[in-house]
Amino acid sequence: MKLNFSLFKNTYKEAGSNQPDYTCSVYDKETQTSKKIGGGWIKEGKNGKYISISIDDEYKPEKKTDDGQEVPNPEDIPF
Repeated sequence: MKLNFSLFKNTYKEAGSNQPDYTCSVYDKETQTSKKIGGGWIKEGKNGKYISISIDDEYKPEKKTDDGQEVPNPEDIPF
């Protein structure tokens, strides 16, 4: 599985809101699909500014076999 993670400036953020400063997306090179998976906030720490990133709980990358078949998530099996 080959994944790229990217941060994009949140151009819709309203001043004073707790919306993220950046949106976080993952791009799967094999399936050529992209999905928003979280956000990033600019924070101030004792060593200067940094970005704190939060990933959504429901994000789980799809697992595939060598021949491209999707591996079922054990949590999705009904027993």
